[in-house]
Amino acid sequence: MARSCIVCTHPERVAVDAALVAGETQAAVASTYSLPPSSVSRHFRGHLDTALVGFSGNEAGEGLSLIDRLVRSLGDLEAVRRQALTSGNSGHVIRAAAASNALIQTLLDRLGVDDLSVATDLRTAHFLALSVGAATRVNPETGRLIAARLRDHGLHDDAAALDAVAAKAEQQQFENRQNGIEK
Repeated sequence: MARSCIVCTHPERVAVDAALVAGETQAAVASTYSLPPSSVSRHFRGHLDTALVGFSGNEAGEGLSLIDRLVRSLGDLEAVRRQALTSGNSGHVIRAAAASNALIQTLLDRLGVDDLSVATDLRTAHFLALSVGAATRVNPETGRLIAARLRDHGLHDDAAALDAVAAKAEQQQFENRQNGIEK
């Protein structure tokens, strides 16, 4: 009776597969997940989904940092997922999604980002945007100044949206003055 692959039954198999797909060396993966190098090599050759391995962009990852390879691999996995969706292969869709999630977690870990800090930053950005919008409705010139700064930093779409809020506020203020309404 053949032995089962210890990588296939490893509790972090998806992360192991993701690291291999991302271009980590087999030795590094074996060390990271406390696996025998020969088992990782055998798993890579015989059990790792060939559809996932085939999408590796720069095959050797030459000149790319680990983070760059992870980001590139995320794009590759998205291509696998789209191809699997098109062909109706739900198994590949699920494997690509799981590998994507593992890569995203690895990328967040490498960048020192935790879910709580991302959620906090998004919440802060949301309330900041609401506050800028409210301030612009009261004082359109303030909004115009902020829009100019956004434009200086290449955030043209955000600047245009803020300019639109300012223009609408200016129009409303003009109409209120015409009608003798003061706010």
